Amino acid sequence: MEAIIHVPAGAGKALSVGTDIVTFKLPGGTTAGAFFLAEATVPPQGGAPLHAHVAQETFYILGGDFEIRGRAQVIRASAGSIVHIPSNAPHGYTNVGRSPGRILFMLTPAGKAEQFFEEIGRPLGTDTESPSTPDLHTLLKIMKKYNVTLDDSSPEP
Repeated sequence: MEAIIHVPAGAGKALSVGTDIVTFKLPGGTTAGAFFLAEATVPPQGGAPLHAHVAQETFYILGGDFEIRGRAQVIRASAGSIVHIPSNAPHGYTNVGRSPGRILFMLTPAGKAEQFFEEIGRPLGTDTESPSTPDLHTLLKIMKKYNVTLDDSSPEP
C-alpha cells in the first residue's frame, strides 16, 4: 500500500542558494523521479541569471512580483501566475518587488536537482561569513557536472 506524503507548512530542507532560500518540498526520491518540487524565497532584486537545463521547469508565483526572462521575452508574473519553461530553454528570474517574494518551482523529471542545489548552497544557519554560492570557477564546474549552462548573453553570477 502506498503512503500519502504530507509536508507541513514551513517544513523541508532549507538551503541558502545565492540570494535565495530554497526549501525542498518533494525531492525526486519521494516522487519516483517524476519531479522535484521546491519553494524559493527571493529578496528584492534577487533571483537567478539566464541558464538552461534538460529538465522542464514550472514556476507558480506564491507572492511578490517577478520578471521571468528568456532570450527573447520578459514575462511579468505576480501571485497566482504560472510560467512554464521548456527543456533546454534559457531562463532566469528576478524579484522586481520591494519585499521578499516566494516561488514554488517544479523540475520535471527530477534528475539530480536536489544534489545540484546541495552543492551550490549551504544549510541555513551555517557559516554566515562566507558567500552562499561557490566562487565562479567552482560554480561553473558544478553546473557542468549537472548539465546546467549559463546563457551566453547573461551576466556572470
